[in-house]
Amino acid sequence: MVWRAVSSRDPEGHRRRSLCVLQRVFQNFYNTDLLLGKRVSEQAVQASWNVAAGASATACLACVAAWHEDFRKDLTRVDVPTLVIQGDADRILL
Repeated sequence: MVWRAVSSRDPEGHRRRSLCVLQRVFQNFYNTDLLLGKRVSEQAVQASWNVAAGASATACLACVAAWHEDFRKDLTRVDVPTLVIQGDADRILL
């Protein structure tokens, strides 16, 4: 509630904070401390950030709940060849 009240009084400040949060999310998503320049490029991280920064705040918040959802049962309904990969060092989907 406090965050919402502060955001309504300072929408530009809220947007700046949100963009900083996205930067930290992608650092963890891509494990940049280990993989930047080796398996993931700065351009890939920036491209992901650009897409996320253009998304609505509502959509960004709503997708977080999906990260914790277990969709394995849904895979049985997929009727086309599909490759599903889950990394062993995922910092987002634990």
